[in-house]
Amino acid sequence: GMQALMVSSREAYLIRHHIHEQLSTEHNYDNLVQTCEECGWRSSSWRCIDCKQVYCNKCLVGLHSIGGPFSRHRAELLPYYTPTMHISFSRDLNAIYTQEKLERIGREMSKRREQKEYVSAIAIQSWWRMILGKRLGKRHMKKRRRLVRSNYRFRKRETLAVRQTVFYKLRNVFGWAPKLASDTREESVLKAVSVFRRQQARLNIWKNIDDMDFSQLSGSLQRKGNP
Repeated sequence: GMQALMVSSREAYLIRHHIHEQLSTEHNYDNLVQTCEECGWRSSSWRCIDCKQVYCNKCLVGLHSIGGPFSRHRAELLPYYTPTMHISFSRDLNAIYTQEKLERIGREMSKRREQKEYVSAIAIQSWWRMILGKRLGKRHMKKRRRLVRSNYRFRKRETLAVRQTVFYKLRNVFGWAPKLASDTREESVLKAVSVFRRQQARLNIWKNIDDMDFSQLSGSLQRKGNP
């Protein structure tokens, strides 16, 4: 009777005060229910879906009733949750985290690759446009130089054949000179005006802002065309 009372009293004292402490014993024992991940000694009864952790009733209420983002977390009841089940859950959770990390890294690498491809494409296009523009520019300049030389030779022939004749010069004084193929637009207009009024007509042409020739600045008047 007295020995049984002593054993019962010792077990009641341990249960009441030291159940959360590790007992010094030579016996090996395993937890049949997964412990709370917050306190580490009460059995887990709840799993927070947002925290991905298991809690006992006290820790769940203590952590998720303080307001803030924790108050909006969702929890599910665990009627029976063993350490083996928790290891399996942690393994699956790590696999999900690893997969999400790999997908995030893959998206970042894909984005960097697309950026590099875009920059490379721009560089190749710029290089090709530079070469193509250089070729087209050379071709255009050669064509324009041939045209300028051709016009110069044609005007020189007309000058020797017509403009230097006395009859043409006499008619040009009174504004009766015929128009020639190598005449500029300004020369074609001024030929219809006598030499005495030609300077004023030339000034009027220079003041014409709709004229398409190159502009020059002389004094305070903006001149257009070639003097």
